[in-house]
Amino acid sequence: MGSFNTNVVVLGGNLATDPESKDLPQGETLTRFRLAVGNGDRAVFVPVSIFGKQADACAEYLSKGNPVVVEGRLQQSQWETEEGDKRTSFSIKAHRVAFGPRPNRSEDDED
Repeated sequence: MGSFNTNVVVLGGNLATDPESKDLPQGETLTRFRLAVGNGDRAVFVPVSIFGKQADACAEYLSKGNPVVVEGRLQQSQWETEEGDKRTSFSIKAHRVAFGPRPNRSEDDED
């Protein structure tokens, strides 16, 4: 039987940080944020990166606390510390971020 490899991730949660955006040398935008998935003391914080026009929209319209659904693939990074310890981290390389409903703001709220 052959192997079956699928790398698709769909996560819903709230932004744990404001998006940080930077322009890459090839003219594309990279935006990163951390997504809080779960609730209360059981939340998991997942780093998310997205490129291109979606990255521009995330940087412009999202802020900490906003609900989103992220679609993408799981990405693994490995490195070695100065002390020689091996480390591994996981993040989501998103290809789509769907914005959730924004909280209602009253007329008394100030920007």
